Amino acid sequence: MAAGVLLAVVTGLGAFAPAPGSGFSLPALLPYGTPRFDVLAALPLLVFSSPPWPRSPARLC
Repeated sequence: MAAGVLLAVVTGLGAFAPAPGSGFSLPALLPYGTPRFDVLAALPLLVFSSPPWPRSPARLC
């Protein structure tokens, strides 16, 4: 990381100055809108994260 910072400063791409504005701001609450649950997108996660069924009691050890 130090090498990257040094490279940015040498090439003029590193601007170490305060950002313009008030100097302090809080993060925006939900900047992309409210989250929604998509069942179709979650289905592969549910399938691949579930253990293989049925399991016999002998294989539980």
